[in-house]
Amino acid sequence: MLRRGVTTTDVDTAFVKRMTERLHSTGFDPKILSALEQFAGPMLDELFGRITTLETKATSVVGWATALLGFLLLWSNKPRAQPGLGLVRTATAIAIVAILTGSFAAAARRWKWPTIDIWFREDEFGSSTRLRAQHLIALLQSYQSHTVMSKHQGWALLVGQTAIFLAGILVAFAIFLG
Repeated sequence: MLRRGVTTTDVDTAFVKRMTERLHSTGFDPKILSALEQFAGPMLDELFGRITTLETKATSVVGWATALLGFLLLWSNKPRAQPGLGLVRTATAIAIVAILTGSFAAAARRWKWPTIDIWFREDEFGSSTRLRAQHLIALLQSYQSHTVMSKHQGWALLVGQTAIFLAGILVAFAIFLG
């Protein structure tokens, strides 16, 4: 799933250790841990689905905005484009904004995964319950980190889609005037 140019960072090891200790000190029930483990699979599936959807939408925004920009550049060179030239220039600037926001959304990938120190803590090998709890906490922290990144991508895509819509309206007016 990792691609070229993707930044990989580690989840906060100290946080995971602290939360594991807190969970263990409360004497949590292993049945609860099993239920949480069953939830972790669908949670990660949802995360990967969201990432795929956002990357696809980002590619689509960049493609549509680039096509619109190409149309605007070709259309602005025609002599009949003079009456709507101001609208064409504005639409061109807005299309560039759409390309930039779509590119940001496509490139903004910062994966935060648990380190080997979290997955294989030798001091936790004596207690499978504590090790399982530690793994779940690390996955939850990773999920939360990716959720924040997805929100940023979503906002960038919203701006990009809105920019494409506005540029399209301006192009329609420019064609109507020309």
